[in-house]
Amino acid sequence: MVPFDRLIQIMDGWAADHPAEAVFAQIGTGRYEPRAMEFSRILSPQDFAERVASCSLVVAHAGMGSVISAAQAAKPIVLFPRRQSLREHNTDHQLDTVKWLADRPGIYVATDEVQIREQIARARRESVSAAPLSATAPASFAQRIRRAIIEL
Repeated sequence: MVPFDRLIQIMDGWAADHPAEAVFAQIGTGRYEPRAMEFSRILSPQDFAERVASCSLVVAHAGMGSVISAAQAAKPIVLFPRRQSLREHNTDHQLDTVKWLADRPGIYVATDEVQIREQIARARRESVSAAPLSATAPASFAQRIRRAIIEL
């Protein structure tokens, strides 16, 4: 699991400021070890799904696995994209992901510590779950693919 120390440090600070809140993080191989929140370096897929199902809010990098997990569990999610310029990823595709998802119900986007804190407060206040995801593509998309194949 790719570490994301910047997010873990921010969330550890948030946890320190909110000691009554139970906060848990999967931190991967990062160098930073949280002091104010419970953590595990890695979780099995089943343990991860159980953690998501039992939480009230997910805060995560902007990977689609995180988005899908939150949506499947009907949990709001605050997305914090990794940045190529900070060597957190090899591309800035997560910035594109948050632009694409920003207007969806239950998805909150933050790009710095102030915004994470604001978006956590907003998500907790609004209590809107991420919109459910379909296991299949919309019919209009399937039709476009079908037409493209036929035209070949």
